[in-house]
Amino acid sequence: MTNMKFVGLFFAIAMTIQLSCVSRCEGQAGMKIKVNNRGLGFVTDVVKRLARSYVTSNSNLGSYSGRYSIASYNFNNIRVTRFSFGSIGITTSSPNVITLRIRSASFAMRGNWHINYRVWFVSVNNDGSFTADATGVDLTLSMRVGRDRNGRPTISSTSSCSADIGNMNTRVSGSSLSFLYNILLRFNSNSVRNTFAARICPTVKSAIQSRANSILRNLNVNYALTTTTSIDLALSRPPTTASNQITVFSRGRCFPTNNPSMTIPVTAENLPEFQMTSSHMIRMIVGDYVINTFLYVQWVLGSWDFWFDPDALAGFPPTGFENVLGNRPLRFFVHPSESPVARTTSENVNITAKFDLVTFVVAENGRLNDVLNISIAASLTGNVTVENGNLRSQIGSITTKSTVSSSKIGFPIPVVLVNQIVNEIAQRLLPRLNAVSMTQKTISLPVGFAASNVVVNTVEHGLEIATDMTHAG
Repeated sequence: MTNMKFVGLFFAIAMTIQLSCVSRCEGQAGMKIKVNNRGLGFVTDVVKRLARSYVTSNSNLGSYSGRYSIASYNFNNIRVTRFSFGSIGITTSSPNVITLRIRSASFAMRGNWHINYRVWFVSVNNDGSFTADATGVDLTLSMRVGRDRNGRPTISSTSSCSADIGNMNTRVSGSSLSFLYNILLRFNSNSVRNTFAARICPTVKSAIQSRANSILRNLNVNYALTTTTSIDLALSRPPTTASNQITVFSRGRCFPTNNPSMTIPVTAENLPEFQMTSSHMIRMIVGDYVINTFLYVQWVLGSWDFWFDPDALAGFPPTGFENVLGNRPLRFFVHPSESPVARTTSENVNITAKFDLVTFVVAENGRLNDVLNISIAASLTGNVTVENGNLRSQIGSITTKSTVSSSKIGFPIPVVLVNQIVNEIAQRLLPRLNAVSMTQKTISLPVGFAASNVVVNTVEHGLEIATDMTHAG
């Protein structure tokens, strides 16, 4: 969790829902994610848990100098040693503003002090250490969310920031006159309290501009789906906010892990509107663009190419088929001639594909001789469900239409027989297709985070997924 620190945590929503593209991809969105009021409440709880330990160990309030009457003073190396939230809330408003409100917080500080003043012609210098306890701390800060040219989220503070400290007790030590200075501090407690309260907003804003945006600039937006395929989750446009909700648009472009800049000839369509009316914390639309870029990459990588022997198809080929080919063993090779294309409807997912089914005869020397090439236009219909928190795709049916591209058998094969053979192969392979790595685990989340109550539904041009989140903190 080292990346989710201090005020960077106040933008944790953009980091936790961020499930390489060239300039032509600007604006293309393959996914959109909406976080509602319950989701913002979850983020608030996470911020509260994670920020406490970081603030106490990492927040340096710097130094502050001033003058009171005849004395000039300096507080330096000011560090927070204890921090406790009272209540914390995150709200959103149009067009792109997130507001953080902390109420009734408390903290303790320690640091060093130095004072200089003149008594008649004598200059007096004293220094030492100090401790301070503050209660009733309130902070309201508004931040604007956006994205940089690389698609990573950005945050910037607005002029809207207010901070107040209800009560503060400060004590100094390390000088023979410390008792006198402590008396003066008690008499001027309001001035001291206001001095420290005035440092809160500049400190938080500075942290946003430096620390938080540094974290976001280095945020990894590429996620590995398989050992060979990754997905680009960079923002395709700035996030949008409305009353108690935020929507993030992601590129969702799949690419070979070893070739991020490869051209993917798939066009993103307009994403559908959210259809579910559930109260899940997070809802997302995964457009057909994401599915089709994934299919294209698998086609390029040869993931859909496979060999099989006749014994994989019990009872096929028909008796006597080997006699036609010299009683030699046969092998079959399936290769998509072009990338499959997915089209999601409100009822199911349809995939159209064109395959070459090549029959090889195994010669005595082991050489494979192609004797028959059948071109197949296939249509697969399936759906996506959730099992034990995992997304599972299931092919329900396959229909095919086939033609003979080339043949060395020596006599024509009737089209009816070709279609019968191919359909027989397709139906026998269907259980194997559904059994081979059809389950995709949900996206890995940071340690301690988990998705729950996952629901998936097909909509026009995409999948709609709803989920709640839990955090073991």
